[in-house]
Amino acid sequence: MAEVKCEYCGHLIDDSKETCPFCSAPNPAYRRFSGDKRRPRTIEELQEWYRARNLPPENVTRFFIGKDVREPKAFGIYKDDWSGDFIVYKNKANGERAVRYEGKDEDYAVNELYLKLKEEILNQKARNKARRSPNKKRNLLQPLLYTIFMIMVPVLSVIGMSIDSSDSKKYNDYYTQDGKTVYYRYDNWSSDDEWWKYTDSSWSLYGYLPEEETPEDWIIEENSYYWLSDIEDKYSVQIASLYDAREYIDLHHYEPSDGYYTSGSDIFYYLNDYYGEDYGSGDKSGWYRYDDGNWSYYCGSEDKDILGEDLWYSPDDHREWNISDFESDQAISPFTDSETYHEYEAAKESYDEYNQSNSSNNDSNWDWDNDYDWDSGDDWDYDSGDWDSDW
Repeated sequence: MAEVKCEYCGHLIDDSKETCPFCSAPNPAYRRFSGDKRRPRTIEELQEWYRARNLPPENVTRFFIGKDVREPKAFGIYKDDWSGDFIVYKNKANGERAVRYEGKDEDYAVNELYLKLKEEILNQKARNKARRSPNKKRNLLQPLLYTIFMIMVPVLSVIGMSIDSSDSKKYNDYYTQDGKTVYYRYDNWSSDDEWWKYTDSSWSLYGYLPEEETPEDWIIEENSYYWLSDIEDKYSVQIASLYDAREYIDLHHYEPSDGYYTSGSDIFYYLNDYYGEDYGSGDKSGWYRYDDGNWSYYCGSEDKDILGEDLWYSPDDHREWNISDFESDQAISPFTDSETYHEYEAAKESYDEYNQSNSSNNDSNWDWDNDYDWDSGDDWDYDSGDWDSDW
């Protein structure tokens, strides 16, 4: 999950919340998620969903999952090895790249491409259905309506973004001023953008500026970069990632991934019980420490004073992916054998069974949304899309 700022009261809230828990205002970020909680949440799950739908090859659909493709006319998602960020992008017809999302939240990033892919599948099915229809009058009308729809989608998107004070400048970008000072704008979903400045080999919060007060030489095309490597190559400098800056982590701390971690001689496990309250067992999220042969709750993800700086600022540096990675003579009992984890799994299983029994599509795997299965006899025409818009 990621944090967004409430547009009404200014509090930071989870983007998974439908309304702000502080002022009850609607959360616009919530609408970006699909309703089914069994949707793909990782790049690997999205790849599986794609294969299960029997979709054409990626060079035909132009959707590249887990790949950083630089050629024109391409949608994609991948994890950047250097920064650890998940990046969702669209390469336009002219080769220009528009970044839809760049950050640590894999769930959110996957959902962005997932929704776009499902939208395009329906568009392609509508086009094929219109082309095959034996009713000539219908054949004449449907392509016309489809064409109007394809024209109106980017127009309405532009109008919607204008209403929401969001335009192409709303993405998180790196900027330079006179090729010397590097800035970064973090879109915190408020009217004022959060600006960071890189000086003396470190990042610091520059301030909050409304778009109309942003200096023009920060936002023109020549001074805008989506990648740190672009700036480093052009100006022969080495720039640390903003996401590793301590001030940034303090302001936008995110939950670590599930798994084992070490800090000094202590061994920890982090559990993200995302739907704990929905399961009916309460939220069991947090850090658990192994002590005297048992796993016991240690602290929550936001307890900086208890965690200490090593696990707060750089948990990935202390992570052990498998319990077998620890020395065998330590004889550590896996966290998955603990009573806490068994309660978590039982509640999750019960919740999933309830969802399946109340679903109109009870097929296993990804078959609950088989409207998106692809007919091998259909043609996919990616040139029918709008490759000039940002998304």
